[in-house]
Amino acid sequence: MAETPENRPYRPPSEVGPLVRLPGLRLAVASVVGAAIPALPAWAVIQRLRPDDLATIAPGCAAAAVAHLVALLVERPWRKQRLGQWPFTILHASLVSVLVVLASVVLLYSSTTLGAAALSLVAAGAWLTGFLAKVFVFGRFAKAAEAGPIPPEDSAAAGA
Repeated sequence: MAETPENRPYRPPSEVGPLVRLPGLRLAVASVVGAAIPALPAWAVIQRLRPDDLATIAPGCAAAAVAHLVALLVERPWRKQRLGQWPFTILHASLVSVLVVLASVVLLYSSTTLGAAALSLVAAGAWLTGFLAKVFVFGRFAKAAEAGPIPPEDSAAAGA
Protein backbone atom coordinates (compact mmCIF):
# COMPACT_ATOMS: atom_id res chain seq x y z
CA MET A 1 0.00 0.00 0.00
CA ALA A 2 1.40 3.40 -1.01
CA GLU A 3 1.99 6.02 1.66
CA THR A 4 -0.42 8.94 1.40
CA PRO A 5 -1.03 11.90 3.72
CA GLU A 6 -4.08 10.08 5.13
CA ASN A 7 -2.29 6.90 6.19
CA ARG A 8 1.13 8.39 7.01
CA PRO A 9 2.04 7.98 10.70
CA TYR A 10 2.56 11.11 12.77
CA ARG A 11 6.16 12.22 13.13
CA PRO A 12 7.09 14.78 15.80
CA PRO A 13 9.17 17.81 14.71
CA SER A 14 12.27 16.27 16.25
CA GLU A 15 12.16 13.61 13.51
CA VAL A 16 11.31 15.80 10.48
CA GLY A 17 13.87 16.95 7.94
CA PRO A 18 17.61 16.52 7.65
CA LEU A 19 20.03 16.96 10.52
CA VAL A 20 21.53 20.47 10.02
CA ARG A 21 23.36 23.33 11.67
CA LEU A 22 22.03 26.85 11.22
CA PRO A 23 24.13 29.45 9.39
CA GLY A 24 24.93 31.38 12.57
CA LEU A 25 26.98 34.12 10.95
CA ARG A 26 24.31 34.88 8.36
CA LEU A 27 21.62 34.95 11.06
CA ALA A 28 23.70 37.29 13.22
CA VAL A 29 24.41 39.68 10.36
CA ALA A 30 20.78 39.66 9.23
CA SER A 31 19.52 40.35 12.76
CA VAL A 32 21.92 43.22 13.41
CA VAL A 33 21.43 44.82 9.99
CA GLY A 34 17.68 44.29 10.31
CA ALA A 35 17.73 46.00 13.69
CA ALA A 36 19.50 49.00 12.16
CA ILE A 37 16.95 49.42 9.34
CA PRO A 38 14.44 51.53 11.34
CA ALA A 39 17.10 54.12 12.21
CA LEU A 40 16.55 56.26 9.11
CA PRO A 41 12.72 56.34 9.18
CA ALA A 42 12.84 56.87 12.95
CA TRP A 43 15.24 59.77 12.47
CA ALA A 44 12.90 61.36 9.93
CA VAL A 45 9.82 60.99 12.14
CA ILE A 46 11.48 62.02 15.40
CA GLN A 47 13.19 64.99 13.71
CA ARG A 48 9.76 66.20 12.60
CA LEU A 49 7.79 65.53 15.81
CA ARG A 50 10.21 65.72 18.75
CA PRO A 51 13.75 66.78 17.81
CA ASP A 52 14.83 66.53 21.46
CA ASP A 53 14.42 62.73 21.32
CA LEU A 54 16.89 62.12 18.46
CA ALA A 55 19.32 60.60 20.96
CA THR A 56 16.97 57.62 21.42
CA ILE A 57 17.58 56.12 17.98
CA ALA A 58 21.04 54.61 18.50
CA PRO A 59 20.33 53.12 21.96
CA GLY A 60 17.00 51.69 20.77
CA CYS A 61 18.52 50.00 17.74
CA ALA A 62 21.51 48.81 19.79
CA ALA A 63 19.22 47.29 22.42
CA ALA A 64 17.40 45.31 19.74
CA ALA A 65 20.65 44.19 18.08
CA VAL A 66 22.09 42.99 21.40
CA ALA A 67 18.83 41.17 22.18
CA HIS A 68 19.03 39.36 18.83
CA LEU A 69 22.63 38.33 19.49
CA VAL A 70 21.63 36.99 22.91
CA ALA A 71 18.83 35.03 21.21
CA LEU A 72 21.35 33.59 18.78
CA LEU A 73 23.39 32.31 21.72
CA VAL A 74 20.23 30.73 23.16
CA GLU A 75 19.54 29.04 19.81
CA ARG A 76 23.04 27.52 19.67
CA PRO A 77 23.17 27.34 15.85
CA TRP A 78 26.46 25.41 15.92
CA ARG A 79 24.79 22.20 17.10
CA LYS A 80 23.04 19.82 14.75
CA GLN A 81 19.30 19.49 15.01
CA ARG A 82 16.50 18.26 12.77
CA LEU A 83 15.25 20.94 10.41
CA GLY A 84 11.69 20.52 11.73
CA GLN A 85 12.81 21.40 15.25
CA TRP A 86 14.67 24.63 14.40
CA PRO A 87 11.54 26.85 14.07
CA PHE A 88 10.54 25.97 17.62
CA THR A 89 14.04 26.74 18.85
CA ILE A 90 13.98 30.10 17.06
CA LEU A 91 10.60 30.98 18.59
CA HIS A 92 11.87 30.06 22.04
CA ALA A 93 14.94 32.24 21.54
CA SER A 94 12.78 35.12 20.29
CA LEU A 95 10.90 35.13 23.58
CA VAL A 96 14.23 35.48 25.35
CA SER A 97 15.10 38.25 22.89
CA VAL A 98 11.89 40.14 23.67
CA LEU A 99 12.63 39.94 27.39
CA VAL A 100 16.20 41.17 26.84
CA VAL A 101 15.10 44.14 24.73
CA LEU A 102 12.40 45.00 27.27
CA ALA A 103 14.87 44.87 30.16
CA SER A 104 17.46 46.90 28.27
CA VAL A 105 14.90 49.59 27.35
CA VAL A 106 13.79 49.83 30.99
CA LEU A 107 17.43 50.10 32.12
CA LEU A 108 18.23 52.70 29.46
CA TYR A 109 15.18 54.75 30.33
CA SER A 110 15.74 54.64 34.06
CA SER A 111 19.45 55.48 33.87
CA THR A 112 19.33 58.30 31.28
CA THR A 113 17.09 61.16 30.25
CA LEU A 114 15.93 59.52 27.01
CA GLY A 115 12.28 59.92 26.01
CA ALA A 116 10.24 56.86 26.92
CA ALA A 117 7.88 56.80 23.94
CA ALA A 118 10.56 57.35 21.32
CA LEU A 119 12.95 54.84 22.89
CA SER A 120 10.24 52.19 23.18
CA LEU A 121 8.99 52.64 19.63
CA VAL A 122 12.47 52.64 18.10
CA ALA A 123 13.47 49.52 20.07
CA ALA A 124 10.24 47.71 19.16
CA GLY A 125 10.60 48.59 15.48
CA ALA A 126 14.25 47.56 15.48
CA TRP A 127 13.43 44.27 17.18
CA LEU A 128 10.66 43.52 14.70
CA THR A 129 12.73 44.24 11.59
CA GLY A 130 15.64 42.23 13.01
CA PHE A 131 13.33 39.30 13.67
CA LEU A 132 11.85 39.49 10.17
CA ALA A 133 15.34 39.54 8.66
CA LYS A 134 16.28 36.48 10.71
CA VAL A 135 13.13 34.63 9.65
CA PHE A 136 13.85 35.48 6.01
CA VAL A 137 17.39 34.06 6.24
CA PHE A 138 16.15 30.96 8.06
CA GLY A 139 13.40 30.42 5.47
CA ARG A 140 15.87 30.54 2.60
CA PHE A 141 18.21 28.19 4.47
CA ALA A 142 15.41 25.72 5.29
CA LYS A 143 14.22 25.70 1.69
CA ALA A 144 17.75 24.98 0.48
CA ALA A 145 18.27 22.30 3.15
CA GLU A 146 15.09 20.49 2.09
CA ALA A 147 16.13 20.68 -1.58
CA GLY A 148 19.53 19.13 -1.21
CA PRO A 149 22.90 19.10 0.53
CA ILE A 150 23.99 22.03 2.65
CA PRO A 151 26.63 24.27 1.03
CA PRO A 152 30.11 23.73 2.53
CA GLU A 153 30.44 27.37 3.68
CA ASP A 154 27.67 26.87 6.25
CA SER A 155 29.27 23.87 7.89
CA ALA A 156 32.74 25.52 7.83
CA ALA A 157 31.40 28.64 9.57
CA ALA A 158 29.90 26.45 12.27
CA GLY A 159 33.31 24.99 13.08
CA ALA A 160 32.78 21.50 11.66
